[in-house]
Amino acid sequence: MGEFADNLQKCPQLIIYLGLAFLSVGTSFFFTNSYFVESKTGGMSLSVNLFMHLFQILVISTIFYYLCKFNYQTVGWILLLFPLIIAFVLILAFFGFVGAASGVKAVIEEDAKKKNEEEEKKEQETFKGFDGKYDTHLATV
Repeated sequence: MGEFADNLQKCPQLIIYLGLAFLSVGTSFFFTNSYFVESKTGGMSLSVNLFMHLFQILVISTIFYYLCKFNYQTVGWILLLFPLIIAFVLILAFFGFVGAASGVKAVIEEDAKKKNEEEEKKEQETFKGFDGKYDTHLATV
């Protein structure tokens, strides 16, 4: 038991993960119905979701424990922070795409405005005939 306690002391990643995991189980258990199913008798029983969640916690905790046991703390931190890193990258990508899309929209609007101005300018420069611009329809021949 001494070796287990020593490994646990040098593995804050495992403790942080267990805290967050059981907080997740607790909130899911008390605030949602995802862990309960209605039985045939009309009562409520625990669903497989709870057991799968606990199994997942056991597997990942074992990975953290062995990473710390064999002095791979950096890998443990990367594994623990991986979801946050991915979320940060996705947020940056989302705002990058939104910014790029708004820039593209501005360029498209600017191009359309220039095209409209050029068409108006061409329309003003073109000869419209004697009954157009010069009001020659009043002249008699």
